[in-house]
Amino acid sequence: MVYSAASPPVQEHLKANFEKAYPGMVMDWQRYGSGQVVTKNDQERSAIGDGADIAIATELGWFEARAKEGTVKAPVGPAREGWPSAFLMHGVLPILSMEPIMIVYNTNQVKTPITGYPDLLKPEFKGRIGLEDIVATTVMAFYDWNEKTFATNYLINGGDVFSLQQILGHTTLEMVRRYVSLASSQVAVQHRKYSPMDRLALKQSSTLVKPSPVGRVRQWERRR
Repeated sequence: MVYSAASPPVQEHLKANFEKAYPGMVMDWQRYGSGQVVTKNDQERSAIGDGADIAIATELGWFEARAKEGTVKAPVGPAREGWPSAFLMHGVLPILSMEPIMIVYNTNQVKTPITGYPDLLKPEFKGRIGLEDIVATTVMAFYDWNEKTFATNYLINGGDVFSLQQILGHTTLEMVRRYVSLASSQVAVQHRKYSPMDRLALKQSSTLVKPSPVGRVRQWERRR
């Protein structure tokens, strides 16, 4: 028995290929949303009942928790031998596909194309865009992205570390430093903008100081 959120044509395709590869065996499937897949599995596990042999869903957090408990059976066979290790989480959870997230919007209301998670924070898009399905993993990924980038973007956009400290709820600036890591390109931009050395102009003096082994000394004067 397979529990999956895949569409019926996909399920039937998997069934046909499985039964062709293993004559005499029958594959049954039931379609549930990803959240329903994990809920049904939890119910069956608590009741110690017979349920699905395979569960396919996008709830990675749930699968990782089960892997750490040691309640997930590792895949075996020829397919497992050639499976890329980068796509086998905890050695037991095969990642079958990387699916894009579809963001739906009305082009009459949203003139600028949506390009990614940052656009979801723009106030002009409030109430005008949405996801094609309610998937917990998508929502959690958005919050995870926001948590990891908020502090840096806050400073890049002109915020200061003291107000950021209050927003994050930390008692010391040392804690704030753990979250903030400006991109090297942004550091270069800030350096060119505020560095005192970039505000100095080099001017050739008419009077030369005694020559030195490394060249002639020139006078510096501050740029007006």
